[in-house]
Amino acid sequence: MTDSNFFQQTFGFEPNEHELRLFNGRDPIDESLAYDPAKYRGTSLEQYHHAWRLRGAQGRNGVPTYGISPTSVRNWSEPQRFGTESQPTSGPGSELKGLLLLLGITEKTGCDCNAKSAQMDAWGVAGCRVHRDEIVAWMRDGAKRWGWAARLKAGAHAVTSGLASQINWLDPFPDLVDLAIERADRISNLKSQIPKPTKLILRCPLSPGDVLTLTAAIESLHTTYSGEYLTDVRSPCPDLFLRNPHVTAIADGDPDARVIDMHYPSINRSNQSLTLFLAGYTSYLGEQLGRPLTLTTNRPHLWLSRAEETLDLASWQLAATKPIWLVNAGVKSDFTAKQWPVESYQAVVDQTRDRIQWVQIGDLNHDHVPLAGVTDLRGKTTLRELMCLTYRAAGGLGPVTLLQHLCAAFEVPYVCLLGGREPVPWVTYPRQTTLHTIGSKSLSCCRNGACWKSRVVPLGDRHDASLCEFPVTTGVRPVGWCMSLITPAEVVAAVLRLM
Repeated sequence: MTDSNFFQQTFGFEPNEHELRLFNGRDPIDESLAYDPAKYRGTSLEQYHHAWRLRGAQGRNGVPTYGISPTSVRNWSEPQRFGTESQPTSGPGSELKGLLLLLGITEKTGCDCNAKSAQMDAWGVAGCRVHRDEIVAWMRDGAKRWGWAARLKAGAHAVTSGLASQINWLDPFPDLVDLAIERADRISNLKSQIPKPTKLILRCPLSPGDVLTLTAAIESLHTTYSGEYLTDVRSPCPDLFLRNPHVTAIADGDPDARVIDMHYPSINRSNQSLTLFLAGYTSYLGEQLGRPLTLTTNRPHLWLSRAEETLDLASWQLAATKPIWLVNAGVKSDFTAKQWPVESYQAVVDQTRDRIQWVQIGDLNHDHVPLAGVTDLRGKTTLRELMCLTYRAAGGLGPVTLLQHLCAAFEVPYVCLLGGREPVPWVTYPRQTTLHTIGSKSLSCCRNGACWKSRVVPLGDRHDASLCEFPVTTGVRPVGWCMSLITPAEVVAAVLRLM
């Protein structure tokens, strides 16, 4: 199938040379230039470039994909790494704006072209037919006020196919309006043939670190089945999903929405197979949907605004004179087996403070013994602020915890203090060093696999049913023997390798 035939089947009309350039990823005016998404954002021209992307994804001889739907436009232009995407509009106004742009007519400062285009989109096809004469009058008035009548005639000579034969260039405005309405009508009909996306509400009541890995499942779902789902999340930490382009507000009680309580049952085979925590929710979601779904990313996904990415560190008395490393030296009371000796954390800080600006973070509702020689931000940041700090940091240090997943999301180096509690593949991320004792002959508890114990010593609740076999109680806080075997010298060496 030729490009022209594919275009015509997708949009319902024959392309002109400018539209074909867009269809092939080139600038519509200057074929020597690559297509610039920002230049044509908000116009119908984005749709033609999107068709090119669809054809590239399916192969030059593939079956046409009619993907011009509101949920598929998220892929029309590549986002910034942690930014947000704008979505193009559609309708008769956008079509007319695109036609004029191909003829060299662009918005001038002070004109109300965009407002009138938006009004046409709001009227829709039927409304624009009712208001046709009014729209034609707008165009004639604009041509007089902004002096683009001559440019319009000059542009007509540049259009050598498709569009040229459809316009009476002695009085082009009625034909341009009719053509814009006709194109919008055809695209609207195509959209109506596309099945509505399935609405999903994913519920996860767990801690922020666990919930953060759910973003990888959402990313994988939308990458694999682009445009087929709308997803929303119910969790204790909605800030993790703020600005995520794959999360759409869906009301509680929406009769069209399916609610899925999210779990990661793959944890139960993590000692027997190479299983990633990051993939846990993804495989479970695929099972619930009854469709193949595998992990398509190697990290969680977070989205910051430009203001957040450039947040002033001076508000936390932080300077850029030395690399900033975040340290989480504490644990929650339910999983104290993750604790590395507080004295060892202090030794690492003492041995590296001439080269590193250490920042201690942590929730004051958890057990975080203060360290000396650090900037103490325990309990002083919101979740979004901690995300911003992590984004700006040079590295992180701590156990398997929220900070580890934040560092993975922003591709920031991290030294993970694992001991023998969890399988190494389960917690592995790129750009992270995991220090563990699994396989050690001296530790029968984790010689053949992770122990998955919760507590070091009893604290008087249900988690006491899962206690460490070899507690070490001589330090500031009790720790597992496996954690005590990780030395400050090992950690310092790992930190310096990642700098």
